[in-house]
Amino acid sequence: MDRPLDTSAFASEFDSELENERQQLLRRRFLWYTGTVLFLSVFSLIFGIFGVREAIGASTRNGAAAWITLFVNVAVFALFCTAFSYVFYHKSTRWPLLKMVFWLIVITGSLNLLTGSLAAAYFEEQGGAKIRVVPAKGPVEISTDSTPSSDAPEKSQAVVNPRRSSTDADAVASKVEEAIREGVEGSTSAPSADRDDSRARDQRVIRTFSVFGAALAGLASVFSTHFFACLFLPLTPRECIRPLIPLLALNALLTIAYVIFVLTLRDGGWGVVALGLAMIAFSPIIGMPGYFVIWWRDSRFREGFTNRVLRGRYNEMRRELVDARRIHESLFPRSVVDGPLHFRYAYEPMRQIGGDYLFSKLAHMEDGRHGILNLVVLDVTGHGIPAALTVNRLHGELERIFAEHPAIGPHDLLHMLNRYVHLTLSSHWVYVTALCIKADSRDSTVEYASAGHPPAFLYTADGRLEELESTAMILGACGPDEFDAHAKTFPFGLGDRIIAYTDGAFECRDRNGQQLRISGIRRLLARGPGEAKSWPESIIRAVADFRHGPPPDDTLVIEISRPVSASFDATGRFLRSASSQSGRFAAIRA
Repeated sequence: MDRPLDTSAFASEFDSELENERQQLLRRRFLWYTGTVLFLSVFSLIFGIFGVREAIGASTRNGAAAWITLFVNVAVFALFCTAFSYVFYHKSTRWPLLKMVFWLIVITGSLNLLTGSLAAAYFEEQGGAKIRVVPAKGPVEISTDSTPSSDAPEKSQAVVNPRRSSTDADAVASKVEEAIREGVEGSTSAPSADRDDSRARDQRVIRTFSVFGAALAGLASVFSTHFFACLFLPLTPRECIRPLIPLLALNALLTIAYVIFVLTLRDGGWGVVALGLAMIAFSPIIGMPGYFVIWWRDSRFREGFTNRVLRGRYNEMRRELVDARRIHESLFPRSVVDGPLHFRYAYEPMRQIGGDYLFSKLAHMEDGRHGILNLVVLDVTGHGIPAALTVNRLHGELERIFAEHPAIGPHDLLHMLNRYVHLTLSSHWVYVTALCIKADSRDSTVEYASAGHPPAFLYTADGRLEELESTAMILGACGPDEFDAHAKTFPFGLGDRIIAYTDGAFECRDRNGQQLRISGIRRLLARGPGEAKSWPESIIRAVADFRHGPPPDDTLVIEISRPVSASFDATGRFLRSASSQSGRFAAIRA
């Protein structure tokens, strides 16, 4: 079983860049967050100082609440001032910074939870809250206002002014109870049992709503602390939830404690328990606004970062592909347009680089009149970079083979290539088609062997077209002992040409989805090269005109020829023959 490609290095690099980007953004946003809290804390301190000044001489409860509120404001200010200074002067790593965010949210929310009820009581007394108990007839009003009400009877009013009653909270409570008792007794003529039931029911309602108010105040403090942090800090959804868990747990404990207090000391009903449990059960809802803000912003951040990274990688890959194509094409030989044997080629990769390759070795004889041309056309399965890497390996193997066996023939060359591909590439499902040609101008012959390659064409000087069929299986499909690549030899006279190509030339499709096919290549050759300077250029142009859309595969076209102008020292009979061959070419073009 093949081992899967390990992509952890790529994922790790992406995650590392993402964390670095988030670290920089988190540090900037953290400074903004702590700076904003410090700015708002200044106003809280000012209001706290005024609250303490007004609470001096008032009830003990009011004074304690004001002092505790001021202490909390000072603690929050000192905490955020320390965090701001530390981050501003130290470039800390991400995880300590996240821990600071976590504890800032938890500590601030906990302080708000613990002091919320005291602060609410303080502002309630400062604002003059009113409690109305409505029995059978007429209201009984207990007010912190010193002005008597003109609507109710004089005896049904009990005025409690914290500025005149020193600091005795028990006296205030006793006067409130006495006023309620007098008002109820003087304003109803119903039986005492009905009065007691009505008063008990009203008290249970008030205590039930006091539980609701206390729980709601706690949830409001948790919501404000959490949501305000989510507006500033670029957290992930998981990091957003973590500080909310201890705050909700603390709020649940405080709510349970308050419910127990009301049940045991204030004679509350089971409605208090139900309301308290309902507030605890639905308390996680307060984290949803902050969670959705974080989720939306985190998704936008990841999307933007991913797009930037992909654009950068794409531009980087394009530059690398340009360099890779330059190196890849440097492996291709130069066209030979002088001497007894010529060859030209045209190459159009499907992408920047591809898996088609041409290898050549030209040996000139000592007399300079003759030469031997070895040409190898390869087509690797696949496209793009993987195929180009395979071509580089095959290029090195061909260099080694010809360095060790300069006179090797197509038959032996295919055997050696098949052994190499079978042992090194077939395990990766990579196979190669190959066409090996050895042209010798001394005896005017061509020897070739083809391993699964599309048929080449021999275009003779008298206008005949002959197919050079495949003589062996594709390279790598079988082992060396099972591979059989017999070579064929045929005459190759003056004016003859061999046209070879890869599958990209005939597998292209037109608008109707029809392939050009090998028969189409034959028709192109029958018409002649036209205005093009060479057959490769003519075929590439014709394929591009026939094809609809981008090329589906790499395309390589090669032409090997024995020009008639190579033997000017030949007899006059040859010159006359060359003239007659030129006339036949003109007839074919017509």
